[in-house]
Amino acid sequence: MSQATDLLSNLSKRTLVLGGVAVIFVIAMVMVISNVSQKIDAANREQQQNANQSVVNDLGRRIGAVFEPQRLRLKSLAQKPAIIAALTADEAVRKKVAAAEQGTIPGALMLRLLPRGADRIDPNSKPPLTFASVDMLHDAAESGQDVDAELHLNGTENEHIVMIQRVPLNGDIVGFLHLSLNYATIRA
Repeated sequence: MSQATDLLSNLSKRTLVLGGVAVIFVIAMVMVISNVSQKIDAANREQQQNANQSVVNDLGRRIGAVFEPQRLRLKSLAQKPAIIAALTADEAVRKKVAAAEQGTIPGALMLRLLPRGADRIDPNSKPPLTFASVDMLHDAAESGQDVDAELHLNGTENEHIVMIQRVPLNGDIVGFLHLSLNYATIRA
């Protein structure tokens, strides 16, 4: 009986040691597999982000091409002495000059000549001058670069695209051209 107890005791110790080694091995394998899986997931996420960024960049280039005629026209207007002079005149003169030039811009709903520091919204005009436009004016005043076009009031009857151009293109800012474009003509 003593031999049987010793054999059982030795078997239990061997089993425990082998079982412990097996548990450690399984834990190590789970950790390795988890680590490899995380690295694969991270690589897949990065690859997907790169693909998404490529699509966004391509879309941005295409949309930019759609707005290029309007952007070029705004840049041309920003250099005209009559526009620069109108921006230092009263509101009636600015509206008259803007109305005269508006027809030269494809898809234009409204061209506004806004003096530097303009920060009043006009919710009753069509399309309205909103806080989003005022933010764009601030961005244009602080930056020496063109401000990207923005879609305003999406899904409403006043849906439109806004483009801002500083006047003049270089030097001290006198004011801004604020162009509201018909979204439907751009969408087509």
